[in-house]
Amino acid sequence: MAEDYRAGLGIDRATDDADRAAGRQLACPTLVVWSTEDDMQDLYGDVLSIWRPWASDLRGAAIPSGHHMAEEAPDELATAHSSTSSTTKMRPNRSRIHYRADGSCG
Repeated sequence: MAEDYRAGLGIDRATDDADRAAGRQLACPTLVVWSTEDDMQDLYGDVLSIWRPWASDLRGAAIPSGHHMAEEAPDELATAHSSTSSTTKMRPNRSRIHYRADGSCG
């Protein structure tokens, strides 16, 4: 778990910056959910505006819960997920991401 936080400050940030500079976006439908009783909206305002540059097919929902959304509001989270996935058609992956031997992609 701690490695995930370290990666966010290092290699993940570098690859995100490179992807943003190259104009890359997620090639799949993207669902962003956030809790209303956490600080996400206080910190960022319009949460979806953060993700719009990254995803062309973006959906989102605020879930009434604290930080641990899956434990605190499992039904609401499942509803948000299932309503999105039921309207999404599977399509072939046509991304140009290549995975390196160390597991990273680019």
